[in-house]
Amino acid sequence: MGGGDQSSGLPELVAFVETCVGGRVLGHPRRLRGGVASEVHGLTCSVGGRDVRVAARRYTSGLPLGPGPPTIEGEASTLAQLEGLGVPAPRLLGCDPSGEIVGHPTLVMTRLPGRLVLQPNDPASWTRSLAEMLVEVHGLSVAAPPYEPWFDPAACRVPDWTARPALWSAALELVASPPPDESSGLVHGDYQQFNILWHRDRISGVLDWAGSWFGSPDVDVAHARLNLVCLYDADRAETFRREYEAVAGRDTSPWRDVAELVGYVPSFARALRRQIARRMTLEIKGMTTRVEDLLQRTLDRV
Repeated sequence: MGGGDQSSGLPELVAFVETCVGGRVLGHPRRLRGGVASEVHGLTCSVGGRDVRVAARRYTSGLPLGPGPPTIEGEASTLAQLEGLGVPAPRLLGCDPSGEIVGHPTLVMTRLPGRLVLQPNDPASWTRSLAEMLVEVHGLSVAAPPYEPWFDPAACRVPDWTARPALWSAALELVASPPPDESSGLVHGDYQQFNILWHRDRISGVLDWAGSWFGSPDVDVAHARLNLVCLYDADRAETFRREYEAVAGRDTSPWRDVAELVGYVPSFARALRRQIARRMTLEIKGMTTRVEDLLQRTLDRV
């Protein structure tokens, strides 16, 4: 995955990883593909006569903004609590939260087997597995900081690029009202196809717990749906919702869906293409139409 990377700070990174694992790094760190908020290097370490695969995540541009108060300490705390709970999350090996040792805030963890799958052979099974795993995540007993709202509906306007202004007006009118009463639980914070690894048609890893918090699980559902409609279509996003609801045994919130969808802008395509990293072709021309179709179908559920 990716080639060698000669960026600054790698000698310090190697030394820190060796301290964390109690072994020696073999070869050079390899920059892994994708990623927007951080850069991740894969390393192989010799520990007690066996090879251990390690991932080192460096926040070279600062921590990401989003729901909750993302901190590297928070991510480390979540990973430590997840160990042994059954969800395939990386195991925490070490943390340099200030970047004093490595040069940037850095998290060292086990590197899980598997790869991103963006063009599954069986889309229905793939979508069902995504939904089932999210229900499992939401049922975990993990301490996390409370939700801190970051979305301000009052700041939203009908976009000048839309050909369906009435649709957006209806959506903004809905989210101008308070959200309905909701259940609470652990929220991953960035649950979507780019943070899921697959091995032999099964999910082998759930990555990127930097923005995890305690609050409405439907935020995760809505975020996953926005990603699915951007990459695929409204049908895939709707199937994901129905599969989630069937396993969770409850309906999800249209309000949360709409609040996520009105954050869409066509420039999302730039970040998506970087995350896709040539694993599939992104149909950019129809992306806005797909999102607006899902927005209409969501408003029809209100």
